[in-house]
Amino acid sequence: MTFSQVDKVEPSSPPKMLNIQVHTESTGTIKPSIPTPDDRKSCKLCLMDQFMPPFYVPFIFFYHTTDGHLKIPQLKESLSKTLTKFYPLAGRIKDNTSIDCNDEGILFVEARADCCISDFLKDPNFRLLHNFIPCKIVPTEPFTEIPQIAIQVTVFTCGGLVIGACFIHKTLDAASIGCFLRNWKASISCSHEEVAQPDFEVASKVFPPIEDILTPVADFMLAPTDNMCLLKRFVFDATAIRALKEKARSEKVPNPTRVEVVSALTWKHAILKRYSLIQNHSCDDEKTTFLTHAVNIRKHAFSSPLKSSVPIGCLNLSAKATLDLSHEADHELSVIVSSIHEAISRVDAEYVKGFQGGNAIELQWKSLEIILYDRESILLCTSFCHVIDCYEFDLGWGKPIWVSLRSEPPILADKNYLTLMDARDGEGIEVWFVIGEQEEARLESDEEFLEFATPVTGIFTPPS
Repeated sequence: MTFSQVDKVEPSSPPKMLNIQVHTESTGTIKPSIPTPDDRKSCKLCLMDQFMPPFYVPFIFFYHTTDGHLKIPQLKESLSKTLTKFYPLAGRIKDNTSIDCNDEGILFVEARADCCISDFLKDPNFRLLHNFIPCKIVPTEPFTEIPQIAIQVTVFTCGGLVIGACFIHKTLDAASIGCFLRNWKASISCSHEEVAQPDFEVASKVFPPIEDILTPVADFMLAPTDNMCLLKRFVFDATAIRALKEKARSEKVPNPTRVEVVSALTWKHAILKRYSLIQNHSCDDEKTTFLTHAVNIRKHAFSSPLKSSVPIGCLNLSAKATLDLSHEADHELSVIVSSIHEAISRVDAEYVKGFQGGNAIELQWKSLEIILYDRESILLCTSFCHVIDCYEFDLGWGKPIWVSLRSEPPILADKNYLTLMDARDGEGIEVWFVIGEQEEARLESDEEFLEFATPVTGIFTPPS
């Protein structure tokens, strides 16, 4: 296989952090347990897929178990069964318009780590997380040659287990990934619980692909950044979120959501304060700041209820909220929440319908142009809350004790990127934030922000 994998090279690390070595033991492919029929050998992409750049979204699940090496055959078998339902994902993307459902399979790597999982999780070094995934986030090969899913299973000396799963974002958004993970879980646990099945046809019928489309924005997003960025992780517990909701209530938004208040507080303290708290900031120096949220458009795009199936594809659009940095009134949390709420509300059925007509390309370009702005004044947000149940991904030996959403240094599109996921208790929110060095230092000393957000380093691990 020509697909380039991650080089397991140890980067420089602070002395206080544990250094580990991860050794690859085998590399192979997992194919559907039942060959794909000839009448299903091609699957069309939708318009949104065509514009999405071909990079991977990683999820790294850590499990406290004592016999991780014995789980691998079961994982392989269950993946093969799952791929029978998700057969296009075992194929290869073709010419940016369709998938060749050729059953080439997904990448599967087996590896071993030279330490105990509890030692690593005491103070996990984010710069080592790339050791637990099987591929580079931004592939060097053409997207027509790479697998759409890549899995690595790493076993620690204590028998602890890590599953690093990478999903190509070009064809899979959060809802699609969540559907795959729930079906994989059901396959391995033999659960009788009903799980929504994938639908690979409806997206391209509603948003048909366009031939010979050019998407240079995708290439721009994958360019490396020269700016030094850091990865920070914060937790907003249930008590903090309740307090934030109370503080953010207004006539316009009497019942703000968890995602709205956490996004608003982060936007205020990471972006707005950068300008508004500078005492010599001139009123003549007006500047606009933007926040974008990826919005799942399935409920707006498809007329029939989608309880038993999930349309697969990158079916989200960006909601863009705007604030004027020179207006101090715009810096109130309730105003910020209202701006976010209104932006998300504008991505409604009427707006989504525009992407089905002759202006589809123009609208899609407009929804992506935000990345061409000054990235210092933009906050890009994605929420996995209630979409991907990361801490419910129990494959038969217990729920994960930690889930990481990052694995390596950021690309250009990561600057000021905020990812939200449900906390382990299902009520709080974990925030993964790619931020500049100066902004990181300021947030770490921002008492108003830290009143609600708790920086997290070490991970709780049950005793062995």
